[in-house]
Amino acid sequence: MNRKVAGILILTSFLVIFSLFYSLGRSRFEQNYFFMGENDEEDFNISFPRSRWNPFIWHGSENDSLKANSRVMIENGVLDLFNNETTGRDWGSSIVIQGRFPHDDRRLRARQLLVGPEKSRAEDKEYCEFQRVRSIPQRSFWLEVRLRFERRVVEREEVDVLRAESPSGDVGIDLIFAINDLDYDGTPYGQRCCVHFDIIFAGFRFNGSWIEISEGTVRIFEDGGYGDGDIHVSYYVYRWRMDGRWQTVQVDIGRLINELFANLSKYDVEKLRLYGWQLYVDGIGLSVNVQFDYMRTVLSQRIILFNKTKERFYTDLFLLVIKRLDDIAESSHLDKVMFKPCFPYSLF
Repeated sequence: MNRKVAGILILTSFLVIFSLFYSLGRSRFEQNYFFMGENDEEDFNISFPRSRWNPFIWHGSENDSLKANSRVMIENGVLDLFNNETTGRDWGSSIVIQGRFPHDDRRLRARQLLVGPEKSRAEDKEYCEFQRVRSIPQRSFWLEVRLRFERRVVEREEVDVLRAESPSGDVGIDLIFAINDLDYDGTPYGQRCCVHFDIIFAGFRFNGSWIEISEGTVRIFEDGGYGDGDIHVSYYVYRWRMDGRWQTVQVDIGRLINELFANLSKYDVEKLRLYGWQLYVDGIGLSVNVQFDYMRTVLSQRIILFNKTKERFYTDLFLLVIKRLDDIAESSHLDKVMFKPCFPYSLF
C-alpha cells in the first residue's frame, strides 16, 4: 500500500470517528421537551378529528346514557369540557388526549407527540424521555393554560365510591409516563408500568359548602383506586376563582418533574418516558363545565440561547477539524480531489 493510499485511509478513519463524536455529542447531552401548542394546529383552532387532540368521555359504569349527558367539543377556537355525573356511584370524565393510553388501551387512535430540544427543532415522536440524573433547570420549562369555569353544580349530596366522601371534582392535566424500561403497551391492566402525574388546576368537594383543595397539596396513590396497578401522583397547583372570568395559569413543569423523581425515590425510578397526556374535567355527584382557550408548553429564552450556543460550538469544532485535515493533506501532497465526493462539508 503506497503512502498516498495509507494517508487517505488514515484521514478518512479520523474524519469518520470525529463525525460520530460530533453527532453523538449533539444528541447525547441534549434534553428533549414536549410541546403542546403555540400555533393554530396545536391550540384549539382545529376541530376533531383533524386536531392533534382526541376527544373522549369516560364513566366508571360505561353506561352510554350517562356519558351522553357530558360533552367534549371545540368551537370558535375554544375547547369545551362538560362532565355531568349524577349517579353518585362512579367517577366520570370529559377528556382530550394527545399520545395514547397505556396497557394496550386501543379505545382511541394513537397520536405521536411533538418532541425536541426546542420548538423549532421538534418532530413527531413516540415518547419524550426524562432522567433522574439530568434535572431540568428551574423556571426554564413552563406549562401555560387559559381557562374559565362556566358551571359547577351539585347533582347528589351523597356519594358511594372509593376516593370520595362527598361530591368531588378536579380540573387538570394527566401526564402519563412509563417507568424505566417497563412495557407501556404490553403490560396487562392491573400490573404496574406507569406513573400518572396529575397537575391539578382546581380540586374541590362539597360538604354542605364548597371546599377547595389547597395549592401545594401532593397526593400519592399506589394504584389510585382504579385497579390499574399504576402509581398516581397529584399536585394541586392553583386556587381557582369560580366567577366565570378567563384566568391564566403558569406552572414550572420542569421543577415539578424534578420533584416527581424525588417523590418516586422508593420505587427506584431512574427514567420516565412520556407517552401521552390528557386534559380533563372529572367528578362524582357533580356537573362541571370548563372552557379552555389554549394549553401549551414553553421553553424559556435562556434555554433556547444555550442550545444555540452549544450548536455553534460543535459546528465550529467540526469545521476546525476539517480545516486541520485540509492542512495535513496539503502538506502531505495528497490528491485532495479524492476527498470531495466523500465529505461535502470539507473545505477541500
